[in-house]
Amino acid sequence: MTSLTEPLILDLPKNFFLALGFFMISWTLGHLAIGRWLKGGASKTEAALFKTLAGFALQCLALWFLGRFGLCGRTFLRFLYLSLTVALSPVWIKLLRSTLATTKPLLGKLSRFDTALAAIAGLGLIFQLLASHAPALNEDDLSYHLYLPKAYLEMGAITPPPFQHRHVFYHQIINMSYLPVMAVSGETAAKMLNFFW
Repeated sequence: MTSLTEPLILDLPKNFFLALGFFMISWTLGHLAIGRWLKGGASKTEAALFKTLAGFALQCLALWFLGRFGLCGRTFLRFLYLSLTVALSPVWIKLLRSTLATTKPLLGKLSRFDTALAAIAGLGLIFQLLASHAPALNEDDLSYHLYLPKAYLEMGAITPPPFQHRHVFYHQIINMSYLPVMAVSGETAAKMLNFFW
């Protein structure tokens, strides 16, 4: 497991795919939860966004409840997310194929200006990917966003840490998204989730 001060560049592909897997699970859970209600009213992009956000909210709430009952240890979360990945893979592969089939015809219609903009955006994404893998330097990451989920993971439950911390009573639902990725690979993998937002 890497620490906040020593991320390994060789871990970047593993961390990228762990974070991508978390969002694919979110997308699939959202599709299963609200997919039928989004059939006619929303565009495909809006529907994908709503599905991902709904699945993300479901995962964060489920992780929070598991943590409140003392079920957020490393082994349990690893097993849970491996099981979810295997169980949901046929659904998200089908969703991914249908999404790629609808976007493929659009790629052939790009002008030179659109292609240049896409190249600039692609460079920006590469820089953001590398920045996501860098060690955390700001106070929010070091004292709140990564620190408290790591403490919960080490304790195996969402309970007040045995030390005084000013951020303990802030809302923790969003930070629960870091737990499964952190359980598998550590803090730098959890930071990679920020790349996908």
